[in-house]
This record gives sequence, structure tokens and C-alpha cells, in this order.
Amino acid sequence: MELIIKVLKGKRQGKSIFLQPESGYKKDTSLPYLLETDAISLHLNSQESYSAVELLMDDSEYLFHGSNVNPPDFNYTLMPKSVAYGNYEALFYNYFGVANIVLKLTKSSGETQLISFGNIEILARKLTAEQATFMVDFILQESEGDLYSCLSATRFSANYHDGGETPQAIFNKLITTIKTLEDILPSIINSPITRISSETRMQNGHQVSDVDEQGLAWLNENISVLEETDDTE
Repeated sequence: MELIIKVLKGKRQGKSIFLQPESGYKKDTSLPYLLETDAISLHLNSQESYSAVELLMDDSEYLFHGSNVNPPDFNYTLMPKSVAYGNYEALFYNYFGVANIVLKLTKSSGETQLISFGNIEILARKLTAEQATFMVDFILQESEGDLYSCLSATRFSANYHDGGETPQAIFNKLITTIKTLEDILPSIINSPITRISSETRMQNGHQVSDVDEQGLAWLNENISVLEETDDTE
């Protein structure tokens, strides 16, 4: 079994990388490399037939198409998406670092296996490298308090100062709150509020400590009930 990566567009057009299962690069111990702008196609040559061949990249899966499935050789190809002006989409655009090439092979019986073809290095453009450098520098310039404030999971626009609550203390409060919810939620679920009704009561003036807006409105409409008094309290 062999996986061939061919560069279709870019400065390295026509270059090929040959990978073997679990052993990485075929001829050299150093990692093979691609540019992030390289448009590539992948070709799997196998002596076994598969109902599906997929390239696994992060959370995405790219399906190969069978280009030659006649025994004893079975060939599967993954072509990049076409874009404007006869170009192709670059699989590793805006990515740099080391990428692990893993294929998911599915047999007609439904049995699946994951085959690693080793790692390849993705080289970034100058612009991408500069953007990554600016991002890291920005993070390093921020104080611990600023980063803690941005990442607070329990308070909106939380602030942090030396000597304040530690993340562990806030986490403990969060656990306590969750436990409280676990205790009261069954009662709320079993006896939920089904309706809200108003109730009118008559109270003596001396028993009322706070006059709300409704009381002020009533006094305004019934001002004649007020009488003068010598008591200023």
C-alpha cells in the first residue's frame, strides 16, 4: 500500500511525496514538506478493495473516488475542489506545522481501519507567519489578570486583581451552585408554577412601610381623603 501526494499548482508544481503506512517518508528520515498554498491531489495504491476511503483532517472527512478498481491493483484518488481561473483549493491553506496523514479504510463487510502514513511538515507563507507572531506577542503582553478576565466562566466582564479569588475558589462556588440546583430542581419540576394571579388587600396606613407606584396613583386620584395633622413624623 502506498499513498502519493502530488502538487498540482504552485511553485512546486509536479513534485510528489511517497508515503508508506506507519513508516513516514519513503526515502529519507526527515519529514517531507508542503507549502500551505500548494494545491495537492492524493492517490492511494492498494492490493485490497475498499468500499470507502477517507482522509481524516481534524473534524473533516474527505472522500476518495475509485479511479481503477480492477484486481490486482486498486487505485483511489482525492482531487481538490476547483476554484476560479482553473486553480484548485489548497488543503492546508492558513495552516502550518506538522500534519498527520490518516486514512479511514472501509471494507465491503463494514469493517473499518485507520492507517497512518506518518507526518508531513506544512510551511507557512511569510504573511501567515507574521500574523501568528503578532498573535503570540499580543497574548504574551497581556497580564495574567487581563487574560483571566477574558476567560472567566462564571461572571460577565469579570475582573481580577492580586489577592482576589483564585480560579479554584470560583470553581468551587460553581460546584456548590450546581449541587444546589440538583437539590431544588426536582421540586420545581414536580410542582411547577402553572399560573400567576393577582390579589388585592386593604391595609391600614400605619402598617404600610413602603408606598409603591400603585399607592401613589390612588392617592393622586383620591387626594380629598388626606387631612392635616400636627404629627410631622
